[in-house]
Amino acid sequence: MVSTEIAGKVAPGESGTMAAMVAVDVAGPVTVDAGERLGTAPGPDAARPATRIVPLLAAAVACLGLAAMLVSGKLVEIAERQPLGETRDWWLGLATDVDRAANFLSLNRPYDLILDVRGVGTDAGRQVDSIEAVAAAAGIDPDASAVEGAGGEGGGEGTGAVGSAPDPPGAPAGPDPSDDSPVDDPPAVDSSDTDPEGADSPVTDPPEADPEGSDPSDPGPEGADPPVTDPPEADPEGGDPPVTDPPQAGPDGVDPSDVDPGGGDPSGPGSIVTGPPGADPSSGETSGTASAPAGRTVTPEAPLRTYVAGDSQATFLGHALYSGRVRDLVEITRGDRIATSLARPDYFNWPAEAQTVAETDDPELIVFFLGANDWQDMVSGEGARLRRGTEEWRQEWGWRLFVTLEVLKSEHRHVVWVGQPPMRSDPFREGAPVLNEIAREVIAGRDDATMIDIWEMFGGDGEYREQVIGPDGEEFRARQNDGVHLHRKASEWVADLVVDVVARRWDLPLE
Repeated sequence: MVSTEIAGKVAPGESGTMAAMVAVDVAGPVTVDAGERLGTAPGPDAARPATRIVPLLAAAVACLGLAAMLVSGKLVEIAERQPLGETRDWWLGLATDVDRAANFLSLNRPYDLILDVRGVGTDAGRQVDSIEAVAAAAGIDPDASAVEGAGGEGGGEGTGAVGSAPDPPGAPAGPDPSDDSPVDDPPAVDSSDTDPEGADSPVTDPPEADPEGSDPSDPGPEGADPPVTDPPEADPEGGDPPVTDPPQAGPDGVDPSDVDPGGGDPSGPGSIVTGPPGADPSSGETSGTASAPAGRTVTPEAPLRTYVAGDSQATFLGHALYSGRVRDLVEITRGDRIATSLARPDYFNWPAEAQTVAETDDPELIVFFLGANDWQDMVSGEGARLRRGTEEWRQEWGWRLFVTLEVLKSEHRHVVWVGQPPMRSDPFREGAPVLNEIAREVIAGRDDATMIDIWEMFGGDGEYREQVIGPDGEEFRARQNDGVHLHRKASEWVADLVVDVVARRWDLPLE
C-alpha cells in the first residue's frame, strides 16, 4: 500500500521556488524536495550574478571614455566658457588631455567633420580673441572715450573711458582689487537648459547664464538700484520734459511698479533710454552730436535687414521678432551664441563678430540682448585680471561695448541694446544693474544706438517676480524657471519695444 502525504502546498500562481515537501510512504517515509527536481534550489552558482557586476561596470566606463573622446572638442568648448578661476583651469586641463588623446587615436574626426559641414568655428568671434586687435583693425583710438558726448560738463563730449567719471549712484561697490580672497564666479547662461515655450520642468545651468540659468529670491545688495531722475520742474517754454519718475498711482488702482513705467506704452519714459540727460525718451530719438538719419521705407518686397545677436536671451527675442507684428517687414538673421559675453573674448569675441557681420551681412538693424554672462572677472589687454565690479573692470567693459558699437557704425544702421532684467539669484541680480548703468553711459549721446531699459518692466529693485503685469494690464508669467531667462510672452513684450524704436527710425507700414 502506498500512501502520499502532502506536507506543503504551492498556491496557484506562486513562484515555483516555494518547495513543496512531499512525503511518500513506501515502506517508510521518504522526503523529496520538489524544488530540487525543478532545478530551482540554491546552489554554488547562485553567487555568479554578483561577480558579473565588475565587467559590466568596466564596459560602461569604457563606453563613456569612448564617447568623451568622440566629442572631445565639445568638452574643451564647455570648459573654456566657464568663468575664470581655478575650477575652470582644472576642467580645461582635463578636457584638453582628453582631446589630445582623441586626436592621437583619430577618434575626434567624426565630430570635426560635423563641425566643418555646419561651418562652426569659422566666424570671427571664435578666431580673434583680442578686442584690442579689433580696435586696431578698425582704426579706433584706444584712448577714445567710451562715453562720447555724455561724459563732459553739460552733456558735452566725454574725456575718458566709462568709469573715469564718478560711479553711477546706486551701483554696488565692487570687491577690493587688493583682496586676494576667492571670488565665486557665476556659471554661464545656456539656452539649451531653458524651454522657449515656458515648460515647467526645472532648469539647470552650466552657467547664468546663464544662460537653472545658473542661485534665490534676493532683493539685491544695498545700493544696487539704478538711478532714477527726479521729476523736473515745469518747462516755461513748453518743451519736452526730461526722463521722469513713474507716476505714483496707475489707472484702475494698478501698482505702477508692476507695469511698464510708461504706463503701458512701450515708448513711455523709462522703457527707452536714449541720449544724454534732458533728452525726451518718448521721442525715440537720441540727441547726440548729430541728428539721426531718416530711414527708408520698408516693404515686404524690401524688408529691413535685421541681425539679432547676443547670448541665449537673444534666442527668445529673435523668435519673438520673427513671429511678431513686423514678420513680413523684416529679414531676420539670428546670431545668438549661448554662454557668450563681452567679458570673455577668449571664448567668443563679439566686437570681432560684429565687425564681420557689418561687412558681410550689412544689416540695417542690429538688436543686442547680451550681458547675462558678463558679471565675472575679465582679463585686460595687458593681461591683468580685473575683478568684477571694480573701477578698472567698469572701464574695460564699457570700452568693449564702445568698440562693438564703433565697428557697427554706419549712416544706414542702427543698434538697439536691450538692458538686463532683474535676476532672481545673486550674483546675477547684483551684476545686472551695474551692466545697465555702464551701457547707459556708453550709449548716451550716440545717434546710432538706442538702449531699451526693461528693468522696471520686470519688477525693478523690489522682490523678484515671476509674474508681472503686462501692457494690457493683465498679469502673466514673465520668467523661466531658472530666474534668468524671459518667458515667451515676455520676449514678445520686449520685441514690441524694439518694433516701436524701429518704427520711429524707418517708415514701416504697420496696421
